Amino acid sequence: MDRPDFLNVQVGDLVAVNQPGEKPYLASVIYVEGGARFSAANYCQVVREPDCAVINICPSWITNRLPRGPEPEPQDLGRRR
Repeated sequence: MDRPDFLNVQVGDLVAVNQPGEKPYLASVIYVEGGARFSAANYCQVVREPDCAVINICPSWITNRLPRGPEPEPQDLGRRR
């Protein structure tokens, strides 16, 4: 059985949120807190797109998760012309 996406959510992820009574939206995860018994998320704080509202959500409202990609390679700006 596959684990639900919300169990693996991490800071920096882009998530699709389907909050009861609200229109679904995309959000960036800025805070995740695990439970006392399990490391799975039991509280999340996100920045809703496009209005940039900071919202506390229940992780089970997350329907899809796009993990944060690799960090970009540093650029040598001294060699720039």
